[in-house]
Amino acid sequence: MVWSLLLKELKLFLRNPQELLVLLLMPLVLITILGFALGSFFNSDTPPITGKAAIVQYGNEEEEMDRFMKALGESGVPEPAIQQMESHIIQLLPGRMLREKIFGNEELSKVITLEEITPSDLDEAKEKGKYSAIIEIPDGFTEKLLHSLFIAKQEIPDLIVYENEELDYSSSFVSDVVEQFKGQYSLLAALGKEGIVSGDKGLPTVEVKGTVETVTKRDPIDAFSYYAVGMSVMFVLFLAGNIGANSFVERQQHVYDRIRLANVPAYVYLLGVFLSGFVLACLQLGVLYGGAALLYDVHFSNITLFLLITVLLSAVVGGIGVLLTVINNRLGNDSASKLYGSAGVAILAFFGGSFTTVGESLQVIGNLTPNGAAMKAYLQVMSGAELADISPFLITLLIELVIILAGSSLISIQRAVRT
Repeated sequence: MVWSLLLKELKLFLRNPQELLVLLLMPLVLITILGFALGSFFNSDTPPITGKAAIVQYGNEEEEMDRFMKALGESGVPEPAIQQMESHIIQLLPGRMLREKIFGNEELSKVITLEEITPSDLDEAKEKGKYSAIIEIPDGFTEKLLHSLFIAKQEIPDLIVYENEELDYSSSFVSDVVEQFKGQYSLLAALGKEGIVSGDKGLPTVEVKGTVETVTKRDPIDAFSYYAVGMSVMFVLFLAGNIGANSFVERQQHVYDRIRLANVPAYVYLLGVFLSGFVLACLQLGVLYGGAALLYDVHFSNITLFLLITVLLSAVVGGIGVLLTVINNRLGNDSASKLYGSAGVAILAFFGGSFTTVGESLQVIGNLTPNGAAMKAYLQVMSGAELADISPFLITLLIELVIILAGSSLISIQRAVRT
C-alpha cells in the first residue's frame, strides 16, 4: 500500500508542469545568473584594497645614524662591539625599514605602492589628495629612536600619518600598517630597557623561511559551485510545502477518506507522504546537481559523502512535508503550507547562506537550519573534506529529522484523541 501511495505522489508531480518548472528549471536559471554576476567575488585575484602611499623624511637618516654611533662610543661601549652592532643597526633604520622591508614586501606592494617625496612637496601632495596616506618621519627621529633602544630612554617624536578621508579603506590600511610597525619598535624599546637588547650585545637576527598554506589545505569553491549548492538546498525546501498543500487538497477532495475506507491506517498514509517527499527530494537534488555538473563542471570529491548528505536532507524534507500535512489537517486549511512557502523558506535560505555568506553570529544560527547544515556539508565535501569534518552537520540533520517526526506524531495523536 505504501508503494501505491508513493506512485500516486510521483504521478501528481509529473502531471503538474508548473511545479516541475519551479523546482527544477528555476534553480538552474538562478545558478547561471548568480554564477556569472557574482563570479568575480569568488574568482578574482585583484586585491580588495589598493592605493598609493607616500613617505617624507626630514633630515638625513645616515647622518643621524653616524651621530648615534659617535654617542655610542662616548657611552663607553668597546669599539669591537660597536663594529659588530653597526650592521644590525643599519637594518633598524626606520625609514629604510618602511621603504624596503614593510612596503617593499612583495605581497604588500601588490596592495599599496609607496613613493618617496621631499618635504617641500608635502603640502602640495596633501592638497591634491592623490595618496591614500602620507607618512612623515620627523627630523631626529632615527637618532632618538636608536638612542632609546641601545643607550638610555629618550623621548621619541611620533611618526605622523596623514590619512586621505576620500580613500577611507586604503588610508586606514596604511595607518594600521604603520601602527604595527610602531608596535614592533615599542617591543624593541622594552627589551632594550630590560637589558635584553643592549649596547654590549649585538641584536640577534633570525632568518625564518616558510610557506603560507591554508589550515585545511582544501580546494577553493568557485561561484557556480557555491550557488549550485545554495539554490539546490533552498529549492528542495519548497518541495515540502507542495507536499503539504497537495495532501490538504486530497482531504478536500475526499481522497484521504477513500484511502481510510480501504482500511489503510493514518500512519501508513503519513508514511507514504514521508516517503514521497524523501524520494522526490532525492530526485530533485539529483537532477539539479547533475545539471550543474554538465553545465558548470560542479563535482564532489567524495560521492559516498555526497549521497549521505542527500539522503539525510531528503529525509528532513520528507519530515517537513509530514509536519505541514498534519498541521494543515489540524487547522482545517493549508495556511501552514502557504506561510512556509512564502516566508519560511526565504528565512531559512537567508540564514543558511543560499544567496551570500552571513556573518559569524548569524552563521551559528544558519548551521542549525536543515538547508544551512546541508550546504556547509556539501561545500566541505566539494573542497575535499572527510566524514569527520562534516559529522557535526550530519548529526544536526539527524536530530532535526527526529524532532520533526516526533512533533508530527504528537500532533497526529492529539488530533486522533480529540476525534
